[in-house]
Amino acid sequence: MIRLVKRVMWGFAAMVFLGVLVLAGLAYFVDVKSLKGSLTQTLTEATGMNVKIEGLAYDFHDGFGLKADGVSVESMDGKDKFVSAKTLFVHVYLMPLLAGKVEVKTIDLIQPVVTIYLNQVVEEDKPEEAKTEKKDDDTVVNSIRGTFRNFHLAIDNIGVEKGRIYWIKRKGGKAIDQQMMRMSGVIQISRPSNQKLDLTLTDLDVYMDKLHLFGDLAIHEVLAPKAELDVHLELNRFHLEDLKSINFFIPVDPSKILEEYNPQGNFELLQAEMQVPLDALEDGDKFTKQSVIQAHLVGNKVSVSAAGRIYPFDHMDSHVIWREGNLNHHLDLDMGGGRIEHSGDLRFLENNPDPVLNTTTQVTQLEFNQLGIPEVSQWANGLVTGSFELRGPATLEGLTLQASLSGDELLLTPADLQIPVGRWQANAEMKNRKLHNTLKATAFGGEVLYEGDLTFPAKENESMILDSTVSVNRVDVVRLPIPKSAGIDKGVLTGKLKAKGPVNNPDKLKYQTSLVADNVLIKIQALDNMLLPVSRLDADATMNGRNIKSKIKAAVLNGELTQNGKIILPKPDSKKSVTRLDSDFKFNKLDLSQVKWPPEWGLVKTVLSGNMKARGPVEIDRIRLNGTLQGEKMVLSLNKHNFSIQDAVFRVNSRPPKFPVSIGFKLTKVNAKGYPFKRITGEVTLPKNRIVLSQSAFVPRNGTMGIKGVYNTAKDKYDFSFGGKGLSIEDYEKKHLKGIVKFTGNLKGHVPKKGPATRGMNGDLKLLVTEGSLKELGAVKAILTILNPTALQKLSDKGLLFDRMGGTFEIKKGVVHTPLMGLEGQYLKVYLEGTADLNTEKFDMNGKALPMGDLDKVLQGVPLLGRFVAGSKTDEGLVETYFKLEGPFNDPHVDMEAAKSILAKPKRIFEALGDLLTGGAFTGK
Repeated sequence: MIRLVKRVMWGFAAMVFLGVLVLAGLAYFVDVKSLKGSLTQTLTEATGMNVKIEGLAYDFHDGFGLKADGVSVESMDGKDKFVSAKTLFVHVYLMPLLAGKVEVKTIDLIQPVVTIYLNQVVEEDKPEEAKTEKKDDDTVVNSIRGTFRNFHLAIDNIGVEKGRIYWIKRKGGKAIDQQMMRMSGVIQISRPSNQKLDLTLTDLDVYMDKLHLFGDLAIHEVLAPKAELDVHLELNRFHLEDLKSINFFIPVDPSKILEEYNPQGNFELLQAEMQVPLDALEDGDKFTKQSVIQAHLVGNKVSVSAAGRIYPFDHMDSHVIWREGNLNHHLDLDMGGGRIEHSGDLRFLENNPDPVLNTTTQVTQLEFNQLGIPEVSQWANGLVTGSFELRGPATLEGLTLQASLSGDELLLTPADLQIPVGRWQANAEMKNRKLHNTLKATAFGGEVLYEGDLTFPAKENESMILDSTVSVNRVDVVRLPIPKSAGIDKGVLTGKLKAKGPVNNPDKLKYQTSLVADNVLIKIQALDNMLLPVSRLDADATMNGRNIKSKIKAAVLNGELTQNGKIILPKPDSKKSVTRLDSDFKFNKLDLSQVKWPPEWGLVKTVLSGNMKARGPVEIDRIRLNGTLQGEKMVLSLNKHNFSIQDAVFRVNSRPPKFPVSIGFKLTKVNAKGYPFKRITGEVTLPKNRIVLSQSAFVPRNGTMGIKGVYNTAKDKYDFSFGGKGLSIEDYEKKHLKGIVKFTGNLKGHVPKKGPATRGMNGDLKLLVTEGSLKELGAVKAILTILNPTALQKLSDKGLLFDRMGGTFEIKKGVVHTPLMGLEGQYLKVYLEGTADLNTEKFDMNGKALPMGDLDKVLQGVPLLGRFVAGSKTDEGLVETYFKLEGPFNDPHVDMEAAKSILAKPKRIFEALGDLLTGGAFTGK
């Protein structure tokens, strides 16, 4: 056995030694320089190109071969240089080499530079009559075929290491575009016959601009019309805009396809396979119809833009297969905590620009504003789950849609509002240009339902047609997006709103609504936040274009309020057009005591009935009002003072612009703070910024009085005149004074922003009281004490009787000036001049008193009178006493003064005052 092993080892060593002797003999007997010409001739004849080699040597690095230096490949005419390589290793077959012939087995190119010319025929330079249609052999692909048609070399492998390839497009011999790539790989050329050539590139490692590709490429049947390109490539870590580089080689620019979506971010992987006829590379239509492309794209933190919004994806995984006009795709997207799965087919048919869809999209726990629905997603936040299905041609007539979405806790934020929605479910179906959709949601503390159709037009100049119904069931009115100025503090709403007509033509769009509201509480801000309870409200309205017809019936304040009429909305393109109203209102026994009035208003208690018509523009100075309101058993309590009215009638009338709003009133059996009136009548008009009391009459138990004038609400100015006659003071004041009163006067002024209101008061007053008495003497008591102390003991229970009392008064800035006022009675005459300041409530007056009766009696009753005797008897009295009246109204001081002529001729005062009042005081009508 040992002897057998030794023999085998000796045999193997002998074979190796023999091989070395053969190679040494070959190198000795076959001169390598003699092979240079043979190798050059072989490669030239095989490629149809001029091959040059500067140096040649044997190479035993990887088997037996030849090493060529300074290799170049040119066109036979020397105009185009195709290949240049610093070093070329040629692996040859051994036996042909012993006969002095070179048969190439493999070739290795080290750092080669390859130039590939893609020639295009120039038609523009030819005269018009010489131009012909482009022939099949004028294509770039056929120019490549022409090159390989003369290539008769079959090589197992051509290894390329760190090569540079320049692709140059030429027209008329001039370069118009070029693309350079760096490549390493293995090329295989199979040429079994003159009519057949296959080219294969494996282990490709290509750098092209920013792209780094790996993969394989094969062209089968290069010389035949049915030549086909088969590509398998992989691309790692790139941006989509980097794909512009490959547009040099295919007729469709991938970056243009995605340009409108503006894709951004880093893509981790792109695996692509493509099978396409070689001829289709220059024809976009052929490429679309005949190519087969499979792609797998993976990206992280990428985004796309659509409809003006950016949609970020945390992760994207997409599979696409394009086969003969059909795009099969599957897309997985992670967005935040949600997910989108999209799959289906998109088929493009010949002579039809609209693709046919068959796709399904599933969304799971996705943020609503990431759905990509511009009209909704811009103001909606929340999670949504559901699916979309699209089937048929991408046209409104042929496309069908099935969609179902649901979610919880959706927040809608249109126009800066916040509308929370609870559980919701939405479904949609589209067929034959009609989109039918439904929505059910818990919102506003109740339930909201929507169902409707949206029909898309068949022609561009036509409008979409809407036919929909919104129903609300027991929703909380307070939670509705109603402005706070509406003052709705409480209420439950149930009802429907229907809309039908062309969407883009408001004049033809019709609305119909029917609503029921229960337990409504309205806060009226214009009336100091007065609260108005409404137990039930039924409203029906129809809107046709800009015309709204409405009927409202409200159970309010233990009575009923109804409205029936129409509203005409303004034209949207007219600045002068305003909303117009034509409605009738009826009030039936409304109990105003049920209203929660502001505390400062006092308790209001009455039952109100009546009717009112409103016509014209909805503006306070333009609307026409006509109607009557009646109040029964009205009670007011202001500042703890009670006012009661047995019956009240208000007549409202206006005919703008000539006649503003006018309110006539008649109040019967009135009790104001304990002062009774048989009736009070008058009329108030309300022009802009003014309140005009055109007439009034107050009729107490005795006599009559009236007032008229104007109050300017914008400037807080007033101008009133007033008067009265036959009035009994005892009807209003029984404690201090009695008598029959006649007066006339006016007040004109303004309400100051600071200080007492009397500071802005100006005017005049003429007053006469007859057949009266002073029950509480006040300042007069002090005068009597000085003049006749015993007279106080003689006063009856009726007080100090007087025949007449009065004077003229002028008011300036709240200070009352009197040049002369007097009191004449049984015991004395008193005359005064001076001021009474209403602002400070103080007197500053000078007076003269004359006691009545025999001088002896007066002297006996006044021991100190001698010091104040002014002189002899006069017509009006025996002794004149002068005094000073000053101090607060409620406690004035009286001081005697020396005799002076401050009131020279008082005897005609009442005669003159009587003349002024002879015509009777102004008392209204």
